[in-house]
Amino acid sequence: MARLGWMAAAGLSALALAGCQKTTEGAKAPAANAPAAASQAAANAPAAAPRRKPGLWQMSMSSEGVRQASAICVDADTDAKLGLAGQKPGANPCRENRITPRPGGGYDMESVCDLGEAGKMTAQGTLTGDLNAGYKVEMQSTTTGAAAPQMNGVRRIEMDAVWKGPCPAGMKPGDMQVAGMKMNLLDAQKRVRGGE
Repeated sequence: MARLGWMAAAGLSALALAGCQKTTEGAKAPAANAPAAASQAAANAPAAAPRRKPGLWQMSMSSEGVRQASAICVDADTDAKLGLAGQKPGANPCRENRITPRPGGGYDMESVCDLGEAGKMTAQGTLTGDLNAGYKVEMQSTTTGAAAPQMNGVRRIEMDAVWKGPCPAGMKPGDMQVAGMKMNLLDAQKRVRGGE
């Protein structure tokens, strides 16, 4: 069970990358050269966060031989709020997030996150595949300073997701099924944020 805890923490970096964009460089341009400045700003702008096809996505995350399966129902609004991994309750703990399109398709991803007692995490990875049918996230994370020693260290995380069709009866956008339980991540997000 402890392993699944750090897998969830590790997956948080993938979510934060997919669901939140924050640049670490500011773009300043002289007003006299507006067309060139606009072109340069567009070239330096962060990539738009990738978005999945609405419907039911089945996901499988694995690390060090441990696999956890889940399924999430998304629409455009919940996908924008939750990110690709489908688990983003509360405020984004990552001070740096970068998603950069890769030549030939896919994205390179990086993040630096402060997870409180779960430690500080840096992560780098890639997202490949088709966000209308199936995609894969491969990440390597390094965690330091976690209160539970087993959470510290370097780990490789893989997540595969497959679109299964429209959300079934009984599931609404934001609903996630994991380990035999169902919860709505948007509701959880509101509770953590104090009812926003």
